[in-house]
Amino acid sequence: MSAQQPSIGIILMSDELEKLHAGALVGSVASMSGMKVNVFVTMTQGSQVITM
Repeated sequence: MSAQQPSIGIILMSDELEKLHAGALVGSVASMSGMKVNVFVTMTQGSQVITM
């Protein structure tokens, strides 16, 4: 059995470009570290952040 490649999923929801850029930087660092990265970005107004 082979080991699975580490992965991360990033969902970015903000109407502020700076916040989206910061989240995208996290994804780019993870990608360069060899992780599989999935990113969803939206700039909708009135978005709410859901934390788990």
